[in-house]
Amino acid sequence: MSLFKSNNVNYDSSLFSDMQYEARNGTRSAIEQGRSKLEQAIASDNGHHDQVLDAVNNFSREFFSRIYENAEEISDTDPSWQSAAHDICSQLPEFERLQDLCGDDSDFSALATSQFLTKLEDQIGDLVNEIEDEDKDWDQIVCDYPHIIDKYRGPIRNILDEMSDDIGDCKGIIGNLAGNIMGSSQDKQKLLLDLSKNKKLKEILRRAGKLASICESLPVKSSLCSDDIASLEFGRDIKRTTNGQRSILADPYTQDMFYAKWASHDLELLKMEGKEKLGRGPIHVLLDTSGSMRATLDGQFPAPENEATRNEWAKATAIAMARIAKIEDRSFSVTMFTMGWRDQDQFIHGQYKYAEMINEVATRIYDSGTCFDTLFQKVLPTIKKNEDIILITDGEDYIGNETMEMITSARKEGLRIFTIGVTKLLSPQTDQYSDQVLNIAHLVDEDDIARALAQTMDNVRTDKT
Repeated sequence: MSLFKSNNVNYDSSLFSDMQYEARNGTRSAIEQGRSKLEQAIASDNGHHDQVLDAVNNFSREFFSRIYENAEEISDTDPSWQSAAHDICSQLPEFERLQDLCGDDSDFSALATSQFLTKLEDQIGDLVNEIEDEDKDWDQIVCDYPHIIDKYRGPIRNILDEMSDDIGDCKGIIGNLAGNIMGSSQDKQKLLLDLSKNKKLKEILRRAGKLASICESLPVKSSLCSDDIASLEFGRDIKRTTNGQRSILADPYTQDMFYAKWASHDLELLKMEGKEKLGRGPIHVLLDTSGSMRATLDGQFPAPENEATRNEWAKATAIAMARIAKIEDRSFSVTMFTMGWRDQDQFIHGQYKYAEMINEVATRIYDSGTCFDTLFQKVLPTIKKNEDIILITDGEDYIGNETMEMITSARKEGLRIFTIGVTKLLSPQTDQYSDQVLNIAHLVDEDDIARALAQTMDNVRTDKT
């Protein structure tokens, strides 16, 4: 019998599931990479190239549908390596956990599918050969292969268990970074694929999510929410109606009177006043990516394996601030700098994709030093009124008089500069041009560092300095 039946369907996937699968099965996609590895592993021993392609793609699509929508099994299917792999998955609680993690999420279902195809590569050649041998020995079609299933249950269990841990980890990280605003599915898939492969990227994004969560948990009091009652005025802003007007709305006999006043802009409203400080404008992160950022906060290089580097703290802060800015609909840009930068080192608001920016910021690093003069002379002419700059650096560079005058002039127009130092040797000059300076290198405990960074980020969110 043929081992590679393109028409052998083991699970009844819906049209919608198939559409979701095909949308994530393009060239260079995570699924395509996993399929390619599995195809090569099978074809190297068994030939039948076209049949292998059909069989792997069919298995891939069915596995996706089982993860995504828990597709129903089709009875009376012929035995094959695909059905054997499916049968083993059906017996394992680890597979159910994977379904719980990825169900109804097409992007995570695609990631799970690609990982399973990739990890199955080491087992698939032997599995195919053993099923082929059984067919030759028995010279008949049988309904199952219990001894083969028993043999491969352990390895596939380990694969699914490892996948579930990784995907659960990735899902938590993406959730903390507001996965619903990641942008297109293609951008999100690339980030997910890189995240699953890159331990350092995971740590940076995990810290970013923690910082954003702490920041958002802080009580926000902004003078933009003016709460001093000055007098009464008339209009239709229900949020500012007086108690007397609300009592009219609460009484069924006078409700019509309330709606009539609302329609004619004649409701009694509280007139609120308060001082509006500068701020709440665009956010621009200046992110030091010089070689020294690969050291730890206390200067150890190379950094011990389990200790966060300056680079990791800096990038986590930048990404967390990007998340907050996106949710609050504030313009956000980031410039990665050393002695200078290239165009591809800048992500200007409106000119980048959110997931792409996160990925690039998290992974970019260079070896040269820093130059604040060049940095500010390039950035300052582009800033907008009330812009907030977050400078994250371990630089000890000195700023010249001409550049300092430019900064002073911009600050008079509403620019605020928040400097976050990640070295104990931060230049004392930062106090002269910064509205706030935080040096996390003087803190020891990671939770203290996270809270201090979150508080500074919260000051950027509001009009507090």
